[in-house]
Amino acid sequence: MFAAIVFAVATAASSVLPEGAVERTATGVRLVRDGRVIWNFEIDAEDGKPYIHPLTTPSGETLTDVRPADHPWHKGLWFSWKFLNGVNYWETPDKCGPGGAGITVVTSKAVDIQGLGATVRLGLAYRAADGDVMSERRVVTFSPPEKDGSYAIIFDQTFKAVTDVTIDRTPSYRRHDGAWAGGYAGLTLRLSASAARRFSRRRDFGGDVTFANPDNGECIRLRAIDQPASGRFYAWLDRRMLNLSPVYDNAIKLSAGSELHLRGELRLGCPE
Repeated sequence: MFAAIVFAVATAASSVLPEGAVERTATGVRLVRDGRVIWNFEIDAEDGKPYIHPLTTPSGETLTDVRPADHPWHKGLWFSWKFLNGVNYWETPDKCGPGGAGITVVTSKAVDIQGLGATVRLGLAYRAADGDVMSERRVVTFSPPEKDGSYAIIFDQTFKAVTDVTIDRTPSYRRHDGAWAGGYAGLTLRLSASAARRFSRRRDFGGDVTFANPDNGECIRLRAIDQPASGRFYAWLDRRMLNLSPVYDNAIKLSAGSELHLRGELRLGCPE
């Protein structure tokens, strides 16, 4: 099973904890410290896909981009399937092709604030033209920042097939420039162009992949544990899109009533 995803950012420790508060907003919840937003969770997104933006490093750098011109369906840190029974849930409707566009809907939500942390419980439905194909129970937990500013975002997701469903992707392929494309789905981080340029050093440690900023030592670390055999980490050559896809190598088929459980942790605060 796909058990853990870890993105992490490292910085020097500080002995002084800045003041802060987790706040409800009109569309979600956010952590504000010393007048700046550390993370912002947009629950009531216009397309039904909750996302996190901005997402900042302990030193205060904003990592994420949202709705960039090249891929306007990319939204900070978010989760989206690509194809469910041939219907596209990833892109905007005008880009979805002959299989048509699926709809993601938040069906329930509950926010529990604990000091500088929070737990968000969501119900979601994945809908096609003829009805729901899959439901999801999602719990997103934001840990309070440590003294060095590091914090974790934990994703716990359980998907239940309403009908027989095939979870699929565009098969991976090599482009004319030698880069690999396709295979993507699932939990994805879209970096801004400036952040991607700064986090230019990649290191692989078995199941861990680290992108480090050589100027200040901060890093973004992605670690996968017990993911499905079909899963794999995928990144653009320029690092603007980082993804761990449960269906990178092969589709996953669920019979009606069966479940798929995914867990992941995004941790900002990992020394190289």
